[in-house]
Amino acid sequence: LYIKGKFEQAQKLNEKLLKSALELDLEPCLPLAYYQLSATSYYLGTFQKGLEFGQKGIEICEKISLSDSRKGWNYLALAQNYVGLGQLTQAIELIDCSMELFEDTGNRWGMANDWECLHKIYLAQGRIQPAKQILNRATDIIDGYGLSLTEGILENCQANLLILEQEFLKAIKCLESARGKLDKADFHLFDNHLLTARSFFELGKTKEATK
Repeated sequence: LYIKGKFEQAQKLNEKLLKSALELDLEPCLPLAYYQLSATSYYLGTFQKGLEFGQKGIEICEKISLSDSRKGWNYLALAQNYVGLGQLTQAIELIDCSMELFEDTGNRWGMANDWECLHKIYLAQGRIQPAKQILNRATDIIDGYGLSLTEGILENCQANLLILEQEFLKAIKCLESARGKLDKADFHLFDNHLLTARSFFELGKTKEATK
């Protein structure tokens, strides 16, 4: 549901899973439950609620002395929600916390997601080149690890930067590369189609833009 962009349905399921984990006293399951709630809150635009869930995830990690990727994901979700609120300094600090944990555990997927979030911060600051560089690092670190969906999401992001630079043909090529990797991720596939349409429109190719 989450990958398909059905965030309201996903959140209802997340809430049920959290309730079950709390009732059964499954503390090791709580950090990921809170992460999912926090991350989904970001996409729903309920950023303050996302902060509350992410903070609870951190608190349970500290309660059970957990310092692995589960804590890293909660730091990342907190950062995403701070980005949503426009509080970029706090977001950067949390990404640093998340990155440290992902580096310690060798979690390349987590590191790539941290950098994808950081690129959004650079973009909000109007810093296109640092945003491009950090996306390239994210792409490089997961190269050859079979994380095709994440590769597709990163390529969408790279295409968006190319559009901002008015490199529309390069953006279209990048989006074509991403599309096949986003087959089951409706939310990101929709984003891909929007970016493609915009690129063709900017090139004056209205027929291709409206396909």
